[in-house]
Amino acid sequence: MSTGQSKDLSFVLEELSNVTDSAQFLKGVQGNPEVIFDAIKGLVNKSKEWGSTAPASQTSNRELLEKKLQLSKLTAELEITQQRLKKLEKKASSSSIQSQPIEETLNKLTEVLSNFQSSSIGPLDNHDILTFKGNKENFPVWKDSILMKLKSNPRHFPNEKSKMNFVYSKMSGDCQAHLHSWISEGELLFPSLDAMFDLLGTLFDDPNRVRDAKARLFSNHQRNKPFSSWIAEIRRDAAIAGYDKHLGPLRDLIFLNLSFELKQAVVHEKDIDNLDLDRAIARLQDIDNKQRSLAALASKLRYRSPVIPSISASSYDYQSTQLTTTQGGDAMDLSAVNVRPHGPLSPQEKERRRKLGLCIYCGGTGHVIRNCPIKPPSAPGSASTFYTSSNVKGDSEKA
Repeated sequence: MSTGQSKDLSFVLEELSNVTDSAQFLKGVQGNPEVIFDAIKGLVNKSKEWGSTAPASQTSNRELLEKKLQLSKLTAELEITQQRLKKLEKKASSSSIQSQPIEETLNKLTEVLSNFQSSSIGPLDNHDILTFKGNKENFPVWKDSILMKLKSNPRHFPNEKSKMNFVYSKMSGDCQAHLHSWISEGELLFPSLDAMFDLLGTLFDDPNRVRDAKARLFSNHQRNKPFSSWIAEIRRDAAIAGYDKHLGPLRDLIFLNLSFELKQAVVHEKDIDNLDLDRAIARLQDIDNKQRSLAALASKLRYRSPVIPSISASSYDYQSTQLTTTQGGDAMDLSAVNVRPHGPLSPQEKERRRKLGLCIYCGGTGHVIRNCPIKPPSAPGSASTFYTSSNVKGDSEKA
């Protein structure tokens, strides 16, 4: 805006300040419309400038007030802390005199708490862990069982000494003799449980354990073993040898050493190659269980013998054969009593001899057809051999 315009604007504003009603204002607008327009426009711009500067000043004032309030709060807090520090200094000076009785009470409280905890804890079950007797093959399993027992019962074994005492108690007398040099006044002198197990590993662990486990893996075939016991041996040796169950060599070795029956059954299992090792072992275990139950049922049906009622000779009543005489004499005809031993027997005569326990061939007592003194020997595989064996079975059962 130029100086002339500013002068006109100031003149117009002075004139507007003298306006008393709207009719006079309309006359002024009609007389100088452009000047009035410029005056109004200038007023609008100045009002914008005043609006932009006013909030900035207001915000700065607010920030100053907030900072003053924060400073006042901080000063009040500092005064409070100074007062508290003075009180603490006074208490510390007075409590230094009473420190000894406080320590005594704390010690008594710890003793009471320890006694309460020991009384609240139940007895430890030690029957699930076997005593180690020095067998090198059993040392890794025994060590793992001991460590699991210690970790699962932290309340019973709160420190290293209690753990080492428990390990010492689960060893036989011959094994404990190796640790006598590490005992003084009834306490083990090992710095930690790991140091104790390091010495026990040197004494009882097998240095060739990994090599022997690998050799057992390749030579351990299932054959007639139950799959559950056989796969347990494989898993144990694989863990000792360091085989990873997620890799292929262990899986190939297991399928290679399976029994012939399981290999035949695996042929019909199409999806077993897509299973991981644990699921494949579970499938093989299921197949083995079904095969063994079926074999046991078949053996029962195969060897089931018929039950034949036993009849003693004293309880059998039979009619005696009447004796006949020969020509003109009273001599006894012995052929009328016993049928000829080598002739064909009737079914009734066979049944009678069986019930009386007589020999099927000669009709005598005291022996069976197998030991008959007058029976001629028969060739193996002949019909007479089959007849003799069946009759021997019947005679032995009746006898």
